[in-house]
This record gives sequence, structure tokens and C-alpha cells, in this order.
Amino acid sequence: MTMAFPQMLDAWAIDAPKSPLWMVSRRVWRTDTVARASQLLAQALVARGMLPGDRVGMQLAATACWPVAVTGVWRAGGVVVPLDPAGGDSKRRIELSAARFVLTSDPRIKSTGLRIHSGQIRENRRVFSGIRMPMESPAALLATSGTYGEPRLVTLTHANLTYSCGTRASLAQHRPGDLVLSWLPIHHSYAFNADLLKSMIARVPVRRIPSPRKIIAAIRRFRPTHLHAVPRLYEKLHRLALAGHSLKALTGGRLRWAGCGGAPLPGWLSDFFQTHGMPLLEGYGLTEASPLVSLNTPAHHRAGTAGRVIPGTTVRFADNNEILVKGPGVMAGYWNDTAATQAAIHDGWLHTGDLGRLDAEGYLTIDGRTRELVVLSTGRKVPPLPAEAAAMALPYIDRAILCGHNQPRPAMLVWLAKGEGRTNIENSVMAAMSTIEAHLRPARVIVADRPLSVERGELTSLGKLRRDTIEANWWQFVSNSMQPC
Repeated sequence: MTMAFPQMLDAWAIDAPKSPLWMVSRRVWRTDTVARASQLLAQALVARGMLPGDRVGMQLAATACWPVAVTGVWRAGGVVVPLDPAGGDSKRRIELSAARFVLTSDPRIKSTGLRIHSGQIRENRRVFSGIRMPMESPAALLATSGTYGEPRLVTLTHANLTYSCGTRASLAQHRPGDLVLSWLPIHHSYAFNADLLKSMIARVPVRRIPSPRKIIAAIRRFRPTHLHAVPRLYEKLHRLALAGHSLKALTGGRLRWAGCGGAPLPGWLSDFFQTHGMPLLEGYGLTEASPLVSLNTPAHHRAGTAGRVIPGTTVRFADNNEILVKGPGVMAGYWNDTAATQAAIHDGWLHTGDLGRLDAEGYLTIDGRTRELVVLSTGRKVPPLPAEAAAMALPYIDRAILCGHNQPRPAMLVWLAKGEGRTNIENSVMAAMSTIEAHLRPARVIVADRPLSVERGELTSLGKLRRDTIEANWWQFVSNSMQPC
């Protein structure tokens, strides 16, 4: 029988009881402490009426010990529903999941059921062995990023998560003495998988950074061997290196590789880190696939691609090059949404909405999303990635977005990197795009007059672009800056 995560934790605690597992600020949670606290939490939940299959919302502060909370709920037979600690759409997720319990660091949070706060768990010497749920039963309800429309809750089973995280751990080539630096939001599937759960399987300690604003200093201070991030962090490190800082010093001198996901990684950025002996291992996945589909690894790495499809998963392509995925990581479905599930999965094949291709050696390249295509008034469909990637290869361009639905020609909005004040941006960006086909280039490049905003709905909490909202918010500005395109 496959070992579930609480049993993996217990085995680690028996083999290495004093090993650090989760470190936040000055607090070090050892494996024996985490295992014991997990058992106490499970016992408390069951004592308060929790039943197998009950959903448990988790709105925990950045300093909280997530391994205790997640494995504690699973010992009690529950289903975890990670929530945004800043609030966001947490109330909506609680309502959608019908969570009866909410674990929170904030006593102000309200729920329709019983609430348990971390400070209410009392010492109890009786070991609680827990409830073993079937591996095919729901383990977590994770929200999609919501880049298009309302986020949906994805039902991932224990089998989904052990397969995906176990595969990631086996490909990571961890060694004794490794340290993972974690800073991405745990309530997102990327960090939930790559930082929290994978590290328990691989038995690698995690240093958790409460504030993303301190991540650059934390990398230098704690000297991780591995970290997972979105491309924007590596762009910041690249700019610091260009300004004269040593990349080795910036990353602490021990970084063997760094994972990259959440957004496309520009090829020039991957090449830069590769030449400095720090490969950025880009992968591809989506919450509905637990989330891993393909991954570059230390042994098999090709810049500009999302790596090879992971063992056990199969990929094929629809007539329009949409990526279809089948394998043990494919979700059980969307929570309480049969129609959406049937629309997404046909005969076991998950329709991702992403466009891609495989090369002769099995490396997957992502060409965009079907919904990101800019559909012009002429009927032509323009993929935005080629032009955007060319623009963002310029070190002074922070973001670039191709827009222009229902217009004769597309336009491009660009945001300058912080501190940039140079002029003649349009000509420079247009020159950078001269290598791509003419029909993929915009008619005009326009510099934005304000940053993108989470509050205006233009970015997700992970920094992903909400393109529909951005185009709606910005099209008047674009129109005023040029003749209608």
C-alpha cells in the first residue's frame, strides 16, 4: 500500500527525530515536534465532531507551520482547503467547499461551522493513530489561479498528490544537507506541491520566508541549495548581477538549481543562469494535473522548454495543438461542478487550454493558451508570446502584453523596470521584435502610465496576468495613444 503523507512524516520522525523540518524566523520545527503536533490536532478535530470527508479551510499566517495543519487534517480524515492568508476570495472558497472547520491564525475569520484556532490546541500525551482514508478519496481542494473568470476548486486525491510530489522528489536529486527556501504562497498548487509536500517525501528541511519583500536578502543569508520561484524573482537577480553584484554571492554560494513555474521563463534568462552554473529548471503544469506535467531536471535540461513529460503521464495534442494530459495526476474533477468537469475531461484526457509541441527528444514547448490568442477583426489569431518574449528580453522592460481583440492590428503595452527613465522605448522594443514574423508584431508599442494592480483585478496574488481584465482596463488608454489598431 502507498504510504500517505502523515505516515511519511511519522517515519521521518522515527528515523531522524531531531531533524529540522520547517523553519520560520527563529522557530525551528523538528520532525518529532511536527509529528506530535499533527497527532494532537487530528485528535482535537475528531473530538470536536469532525467526520471523514469534512472540508477544513486553512487561512494561516505566513509564520504558521503548514506541515502540522495539513497532516493533522489528513490524520482526522479531512480534506484541506488552503486559503489566502490576506483574505482575497477566502470567504467564497469556504462557501464553495462547505467547510465545517477553519484553521486560522486570525480570530476574526467567520465560518458557518465550528472554528479551531491554533492557540486552542492543548498538550495531550495520548498518541492518536489517525484515520486512513482511501488513496482515491479527496485530499485537497485547491483553487485555480483565476486568470480567466472565477477560480474553481479542484479536487485532488491522496493518490494524485503522492504521485505528483513523489515524482518531483525522485527527479530532484536531493542530497543530505540540502535546504529548500520557500516563499511562494502555500495556498497555490505550485508551492503546496513543490515546497510543502515534496520536501516531506524527500526529507529535506524547508526554510520559510514570511515576507516576499525579503526574499533576495533571505537567499543570501540562508544559502539554500534549492528554491522554487516565478520568473520575476530571477529577473530581479539578473538585474542585480548586471549592476555588478556577484550572482554566486546573491544566491548564497550553494544553489545547485532553482525551479521555475507559474509563467513562461524567457530563454535569455535561462541561458544567463546556465552560464553561471545555476540552471533554472522550468516545468509545466496546472492545478488540474496536481499540478506537474513536465519538468526539466538536473540530468535532462533544455533551456526554452518545459522539460520532458514526467514518468507515468502521457501527453498528446488536439488538432489545434492544445495539450491533452492523461495520468495519475489528473484531478478527480471540479468540486461540485459536474458540467465543468465533463467539459475539461474526455475519456480520461484533461484538456488544458494550453498550446504546445514536443520535439524529437521529448521536450515540451509551451506556445501559449487558446484563450490568450488575440483575435483580430480580420479573423487572424495572433499568439502573444513571441512578441512579448522579444520585448521582455530587454532588461529595462518589466512586463509586456499584446492586446487588440477585434482590431485590425494588435498593440503592445509595456511596463518599465523600476527606476528606468529612458526615452525612445517604442523604437527599441520594435527593433527587438524584428526577428519574429511580421504578422506577430504589434502596430504600436505604448508605455503604461501606472503599474498593474492586484486590487484592480489585473494580477493574481501570485503575480499572474489577468489578460481579459487588463485589456478592458487599459484599452481606452491604448486607443488614446494611437489611431485605432
